[in-house]
Amino acid sequence: MYVQFKLRYSEGYDFSAGNNKIMIIGTEDDRRHDAICCNPWVASYNTLYIANSGSSGSFNVEGNNKRAPTGQWYGLSPNRSGYDGTNRFITETGRWYTIEVHIRLNDPNQGNGIFEMWIDGTKISEYSNVTYRVPWDGTAGSNFNYGVNFVMLSHYINSGSPQAQDIFYDDIKISTSYIGTGSQTSSIPSPPTILNVD
Repeated sequence: MYVQFKLRYSEGYDFSAGNNKIMIIGTEDDRRHDAICCNPWVASYNTLYIANSGSSGSFNVEGNNKRAPTGQWYGLSPNRSGYDGTNRFITETGRWYTIEVHIRLNDPNQGNGIFEMWIDGTKISEYSNVTYRVPWDGTAGSNFNYGVNFVMLSHYINSGSPQAQDIFYDDIKISTSYIGTGSQTSSIPSPPTILNVD
């Protein structure tokens, strides 16, 4: 599954109050997963977020395969186009980004899941060895009859917002193949004028 959307943080946005979660993508299966943190209604998921570094932030991804009450987290930090743990993709405020994510789940008992992420058409993450899910063992794991079946755009800050500020989403697309940015244009999308979020 490929998911693409545009994202903009208001000018002067302050990332200092913890990680700013942007999107969750994953699998909801036929059971609850209350014994393992977090989001008990899903079997596995990835969270795209902006990691805070003082008042600035950088793009990052973490996942949870719910294989056990501990050891279930994995990182999918940028690792292409010169980005890595020491050279982060720093988020600029007041501008639009086009973000695209690709996920292919792993096969049973294999660590062959795929994760890719592009920002403005540049691939910044590529993994082909992800264990998104493990078989259900009576306590933990996933039902492999279910694939990626939900995407949730959701802005959540670990410690609340330190000031009045905004995040904008636009032009959301979901596909079974790479979407890409197409030809670049000089115009940027306008923020929505009427938007209610519960």
